[in-house]
Amino acid sequence: MIDLLKTKTRLLLIIAIIFGMGTLTSCEEEGAKYIDDLDTIITRYDDSFDFSTVKTYVMPDTVVYVPEVSIDSEKRAEFDAAVLKQLADNFERLGYTRLAEGDDSVDPDVIVTATLIENDVHAVYPYPWYDYWYWFDWPFWGLPDIGPGWYPQYPPYWGVYSYTTGTLVVDMMQPVSIEQDKQIPVVWNGIFNGIASIGLSDRMLDGIDQMFEQSPYLSQE
Repeated sequence: MIDLLKTKTRLLLIIAIIFGMGTLTSCEEEGAKYIDDLDTIITRYDDSFDFSTVKTYVMPDTVVYVPEVSIDSEKRAEFDAAVLKQLADNFERLGYTRLAEGDDSVDPDVIVTATLIENDVHAVYPYPWYDYWYWFDWPFWGLPDIGPGWYPQYPPYWGVYSYTTGTLVVDMMQPVSIEQDKQIPVVWNGIFNGIASIGLSDRMLDGIDQMFEQSPYLSQE
């Protein structure tokens, strides 16, 4: 299933165009006044997956950048910490328990990753950005050594999506259902366009919150 948040500005723009066509007065077309007027946040989920069974999750302590980054290297740690904390806070409110990195005493129900795509991607799924996770010690969390050739497996009915520069992609994967052909099943996915150009800001954090507001089925309450 797909949940799409469209900005009020776009709706108002359509109304304004329709109204303008009915008048004799011409006016100069203007773009959005504020960059957050153009935000698009999409969330999708596998409707065959029972989210009520999810109690624990693991999440790497870094954001992966694909392929380069516009954020200054010295600011990456702050950026990563803010993004991951916002995600963790939302999962905690939903009733999820985050397992510690390297804790192999219990297998997590799901694995959450955050990826910042730094170039335009106009392609159908899958986009193999998990090549960039090759260095991570995945076996701790029930996955084999992920490297080149691995990619997230999205439900086919999610369709096609083009990523623009500065898109944050959050994937929730089900490790127990990993495929032999190097596919990692994704059961939930959040996409926030236009995040990287502004770096760390309240707008970025609000966008992450919106992903969860659009996904009430994730709640354990």
